[in-house]
Amino acid sequence: MRSLVDIVNLNSKASCLSSERWLQALEGGNNSELFQLLKNYADTKAKVNLGIIGTTLADIAEFNPECIGLINENPDCFEMIHRPYVHSLSIFWSDYVFAKNVRMGKQLIDLHFKNIYPAYLPPEFVLRNSQLVRLKKEDIGLTFIHPNRVKKDVLKNLPKQGFRIQTIQNEEIDCIVFDPNFDAFYLDCIQKLSNENLAGDSELIFGWRDGESPFLIPDGVKREAHYVAHSSKQFNRKFLSEVLDKSTFNQQVNAYPQNSLLPWFSNFRLLWYINEVKLLESGLAKLSPLKSALFLLLLNSDILSSTEKNHVQVSLRSLEPPIYHSGFEIKRQSRNLEAEEVMYLIENCEDGEIERYLDENKGSFIQLLKAELKPLLGA
Repeated sequence: MRSLVDIVNLNSKASCLSSERWLQALEGGNNSELFQLLKNYADTKAKVNLGIIGTTLADIAEFNPECIGLINENPDCFEMIHRPYVHSLSIFWSDYVFAKNVRMGKQLIDLHFKNIYPAYLPPEFVLRNSQLVRLKKEDIGLTFIHPNRVKKDVLKNLPKQGFRIQTIQNEEIDCIVFDPNFDAFYLDCIQKLSNENLAGDSELIFGWRDGESPFLIPDGVKREAHYVAHSSKQFNRKFLSEVLDKSTFNQQVNAYPQNSLLPWFSNFRLLWYINEVKLLESGLAKLSPLKSALFLLLLNSDILSSTEKNHVQVSLRSLEPPIYHSGFEIKRQSRNLEAEEVMYLIENCEDGEIERYLDENKGSFIQLLKAELKPLLGA
């Protein structure tokens, strides 16, 4: 039986997940959708590596802390890895902002969880080489790349599973290469209830997928349960910490492979937005602590993808007989509108006005925003 290291990116600010839907997934304590989804791993003793974005973890701590308790009560099922506080395209931002984003995410994960492996899952698989140096300063010695995000002529020279990056400042950091087919395999499991085997013949699979995917389709918790059952029959599930040794990284690469920015800038619809945020970044030292915290929340990469990318058309198989397939549209959400709300507050309001605005508005986005500000402001 092949071994699987199942690595999950959980990002509640994903371009297709609305604030309202995410809050709904957190409602109900031990009966919430998120709790039930996680409980399935605990009940079946299925090992998984969770990478929870800091803003997402702040939401969970505020609205569904039972999930944190469940994870900590089951260290044989859940191993955490590090994520930044905000799911950003880090190559756009200064090393100072990158380091702050990583540090805040790391601190929150260290605060809430016990079983943590010192690896960093980069949003969108984009990193500057100077940012690898920053990761090493945070005692993080491992990161990841997805082969489908790499140019073909670069990919053909990359080792298939792992390598050591010799980067600037004579620093070295290890890098794992994800299986190119695993995320599609996962989506087929939850959407089409597929029982097909994962393509390829590797004895050890490093799989990557988006953890919020079940909340984008009907009956997502039940569909996730099908994936867990099917993958547990096909694979011997392992933690990241159980499978790594020096031989995994015995080949060297001299830089982190760069990802295309086309998915976020195909038509430059939000080029003005990036320029505006860069202007704020240049004056970051002059902003109040509240506005500095709000600034960090503007860096979410899904603000761009929600505007540039189209809605997603999928085929869903019925859970019960009679068996049939039906089309379903997963819609992009108005992340850009939420971001402009935050930008307006920074550029046009004093701290007191911002605080009053947040107190007086009770919408889903504002509820989440207040929860996400708390760790940044030390509340």
